[in-house]
Amino acid sequence: MYSLLRFVVVLASVALPSAGSSALNVEESNWDTLIGKGKSAFIEFWAPWCDHCERLNPIFDELADTFSDVKDKLVIAKVNVDVEGSRALIERYGVTGLPTMKYINERGNTEEYDPQGPRSLEDLAAYLSRKSGLKSRLPPPPPPPPVLTKKLTAETFDNIVMNPDKDVLVAFTAPYSAHSQTLQPIYDRVSWDFRNEKQIIIAQLEVDGDPRRIIGTEYNITSYPIIKLFPKGSNMKAPNDFLSTRDELSFVEFLNEHTGTQRAVGGGLFDTAGRIFDMDELVKEFMVASQADTLKIYEKAIAQTITQSVSGKQYLRVMEKLIRDNKGDYLVQEGKRLGVILEKRALSDDKLDEIKIKSNILASFVQYLDSSSTFEAPIEATKPVKEEL
Repeated sequence: MYSLLRFVVVLASVALPSAGSSALNVEESNWDTLIGKGKSAFIEFWAPWCDHCERLNPIFDELADTFSDVKDKLVIAKVNVDVEGSRALIERYGVTGLPTMKYINERGNTEEYDPQGPRSLEDLAAYLSRKSGLKSRLPPPPPPPPVLTKKLTAETFDNIVMNPDKDVLVAFTAPYSAHSQTLQPIYDRVSWDFRNEKQIIIAQLEVDGDPRRIIGTEYNITSYPIIKLFPKGSNMKAPNDFLSTRDELSFVEFLNEHTGTQRAVGGGLFDTAGRIFDMDELVKEFMVASQADTLKIYEKAIAQTITQSVSGKQYLRVMEKLIRDNKGDYLVQEGKRLGVILEKRALSDDKLDEIKIKSNILASFVQYLDSSSTFEAPIEATKPVKEEL
C-alpha cells in the first residue's frame, strides 16, 4: 500500500460512475447524500498515482456490476484522495495507505478490508456477500481442488523443512487467527498449483501448543499468518519472508521468482516454459536459412543440446521433422494436434506439462513461418531423435 504523502488538487468529481466505471465516485460534498440512509457501502480510497490502485480499479468496477441488482441496498463507490475535499473523509475513516477498502454496514459501523487480503473479483464478492448477506451475480465457484498442503508438526518440521533438496514454503498459522482462516483456501489452491513441482513443498504449521510454539519463537513468529520460504541447497536454511498481498497470484509469482518455476495460477505452465534462449536463436537462423545452410545450423543445434535438458532434444526433433518434410504443413498440423490435447486435458498432469512444453517449443518455430519464408528441405537425411508423444 502507498503511504499518503501527497495530495493533488483536481476538479471535483460528480456522484456518477466515470466512463467505463460502474462504481460511484463520491467525495465530502455528496457523501452524506449517498452513503448511509440504511444502506451498506463498500468504499475504495484510491489515487491516480498509485499503481496498486490502478490494478484494483477495474476489479472494483466489475464488483459494482456483480451487485447491481441490489444497488438499493448496497453502494459500491470510490473516493479519489486527490480530489479537493477528500481530506476530511480520509481523516474521518483513518485512511493511512492506498488502496484502502472500507465496509460500512447499514448502521454505520465500519470495518477495513484486510490490506494483505486477496483482491480478486471472486474474493471481494465473497467478502461482500458474507458481510451484507446479499448475493452477487457471479456464478457459484467451482469445487475446491484436493488439499495438498503438507501439515507440519513439531516432530516433522526439521525433516521436511530442512531437506536440502526441497524448496519449502511454510505458513505459520493459528487456529484462533481470522487472517489465518482467510488464508487457508488461498494457500490450499497454491499447493494445487504447484502439485507437479516435485522439488517444492507447500507446508503449514499451526503454532498452537508448546513444542510448536517453540518453533514459532525460533523464527520470530509474533503474529499470524506469517509465510516464509526455506530454499533448497542446504540443511541450515535461512528463510525468505513472503511480504506481498496474500492472494493466489502473488504466491505464484513469489515462488516462480525464488525457485525458477514457470507456473501460472491454476497450475498450468507459462508459454515460455521449456524455451531455451540459445536454442531460440538457432531456430531463428534455421527458419530463414538457405537450403545449403540448414544442415549446418542443425549440426550446431546438436552440439548445443549436448549439455541441455530434455527441452533441447525437443528442438532437435522439430528441426529433423522440418528437414524431412514440408515445414508449413508440419508446424500447422502439429500445433493443432497439441492444442486439442491441451484443451481436452484428458491426460495426467505430468503428461500435460510435457505437451505444453512441446507446444511452446513449436511456437518458437511457428513465429517465423510466413509468406517470406523460403525454406526447402535438403536432400540429405538426418539421424532422428527418438519420437515421443
